Amino acid sequence: MQGQLEQKQPFRRSFQQLCAQPARAFLWLGLVFGVLFLLALPPFQVPDEPAHLYRGYQVTAGTIIAERHNAQAGGWLPRSLLETVNIWTSRVPFRPAEKVQWEQFTATATLPLNRDDRTFIPFMSSAYSPIPYLPQSLGIAIGKLFNLPPVFILYLGRFTNLIATTLITYLSIKIIPGYKWIFFLLALTPMAVNQRSSLSADALLNSVAFLLIAIIMNFVCNPKVKSISNRDIALMTVLGVVLSLSKQVYFLIPLLCFLIPQEKFGSRKRYWLAGAIVALCTTLAWAIWSNIMKSQVGVPVNPLVDASVERQIQFLLENPFTIFSTAWNTLDTLGIAIESFIGLLGWLDTQLPALVIITYPYVLVLTALVSQQPEFVISPRNKWKIFAIWAVTVFLVYLSQYLIWMPVGASVVDAVQGRYLIPIAPLFFFLFYNQRWSFRLADAQRRSWLVGYSLFALTASLIAIIDRFY
Repeated sequence: MQGQLEQKQPFRRSFQQLCAQPARAFLWLGLVFGVLFLLALPPFQVPDEPAHLYRGYQVTAGTIIAERHNAQAGGWLPRSLLETVNIWTSRVPFRPAEKVQWEQFTATATLPLNRDDRTFIPFMSSAYSPIPYLPQSLGIAIGKLFNLPPVFILYLGRFTNLIATTLITYLSIKIIPGYKWIFFLLALTPMAVNQRSSLSADALLNSVAFLLIAIIMNFVCNPKVKSISNRDIALMTVLGVVLSLSKQVYFLIPLLCFLIPQEKFGSRKRYWLAGAIVALCTTLAWAIWSNIMKSQVGVPVNPLVDASVERQIQFLLENPFTIFSTAWNTLDTLGIAIESFIGLLGWLDTQLPALVIITYPYVLVLTALVSQQPEFVISPRNKWKIFAIWAVTVFLVYLSQYLIWMPVGASVVDAVQGRYLIPIAPLFFFLFYNQRWSFRLADAQRRSWLVGYSLFALTASLIAIIDRFY
């Protein structure tokens, strides 16, 4: 009996050390489960992963702007990429009863790259800038260097995407002076881990959004930060530009810089000048890239329905009050949005255990309500600013999907997936800040509960993936 207790002691100490710091706990869980998700998820069983492979491969060839051919946007790419995608996507996606077969692995593992045998491949991610493909492009470039089959190039791209975006997210948790456990939980939702473990361009978007929010909130709330240097302003500007070029609808997040107290800038003039630089650079990056895409590539729309950006805008201008009825009807989709925020994996055909989906939002809200720290103060005025940026960004997300993905005149927006709201999720939970319901989450037992809960949610999700595909 004594021997068993002694054997348990090292494990208990290791677990307590893991729980001591949320950043460290995230790094370990994020990398371990990231690798497990990466291996468990069959090739191209993540939404839009074929398109992300095409665009990532294109970026490694130095093609900054996608190409057009026969009125379609895409690129001239090795035919083997298309053949590999067809083998993996012809049967399994959208069919939950179908399992992957060993023949799919063997067929694609021996399929040569043949980079000179090219064909034009249209894909929806052609409108993306090269920025969100930098992490996975490193792995893709290594695969190309060794002339590996496309399926191995996919896994290398997944791996470098996972490492880079996990480290960026780790930095965000390390930097923010409070609400670290909220960042921990948000970054370890099964959906967030799923995206970092794939070729998804949203992985960099999410991690950079978290980092920018963390840096700004550190400037706002950390009493040790007495002044904002020019380097700090440049850092916020660069991250804002990266964010804006990753997905244009999130260009308002850098405006959080206006939460920073004026006295930290040294003068009112420098406060407004710094905010103007961040806002102008972010907006210009968004506007310039959008104009390039519209003139040279075109705006990609849903090819399966009668979608048209121009006619949809015209419909809204002629029927402005329909926006209220459409918003009301869209509330019926809130349940699926929450589920896909926590984790609706595969091609939205891999459901997680109900216990994970139901409990995760409650754990997030409860943690946000009670995890106050004396040095992390969000004033009521700043909460209104945060709410405004969050609400307008949510509106832009839904509006963008209504314009490009819904049929003209649609009475509901059911194309929004919860994963689109991950970049602004910290802002939503900042709104729960209060000074009434607070007890120390630094307590070892409560830290253990949160880490243990994440272990449970990710393990259950991993089992669901394996059960779905194998």
